[in-house]
Amino acid sequence: MMLDLFRSELDAHLPVLSSGLLALEKSDASKADVNAMMRAAHSVKGAARIVGLAGVVDVAHVLEDCFTAADEKRITLTQRSVDDLLAAVDLIAVLAASPDASVEQARVRSVIDRVAAIRDAKPHVAITISSGLVTIELPERLDFAACETLRLRLLPLVRTGGPICLDASRVRSASSSFVALLSVIAASGCRLEMMNATHSIDVLLRLVNLGSGDA
Repeated sequence: MMLDLFRSELDAHLPVLSSGLLALEKSDASKADVNAMMRAAHSVKGAARIVGLAGVVDVAHVLEDCFTAADEKRITLTQRSVDDLLAAVDLIAVLAASPDASVEQARVRSVIDRVAAIRDAKPHVAITISSGLVTIELPERLDFAACETLRLRLLPLVRTGGPICLDASRVRSASSSFVALLSVIAASGCRLEMMNATHSIDVLLRLVNLGSGDA
């Protein structure tokens, strides 16, 4: 019965989150929209805590923090943020619909980390390790700040000699800092591969004698 009541609350709050984010995607979101999303996320967090859905609590909490930061003008939510924020809303729906189902913690952690990166106005660099291969998902903008974050994450991995795969599927722009970072990595002798690189990124790779993979 408690779960049914919780899901009824979600029926009221999730549309607020979704419609607000869709407005944001169209650049039509107002301060009132952001405030409404903040309150909706707060309500979902509180209701989820009552029924013991820890995963929903964690996701709703980071969403609320993100909207609060936007409401207080500490960050600016952009169209680029929408996909990651919508993924968080979708995950809440999945976790609430099947609380006993096995949802990979890696998925929950990844969603939370992405929203936290938006909240903190920091580039998100996701690292996964499978069968000995380290894959790093690059952020959308490879500016100086993102490259510095990437450098700090890469240093311990470079020392192992690789292999390291860089996933460029989300990359939209890259600066000279990225070229410099790749040059340093290439000079270290670390086995480095790139996948899902656009033509412009592929040109940068060839400048430092690295080819992109076809994965």
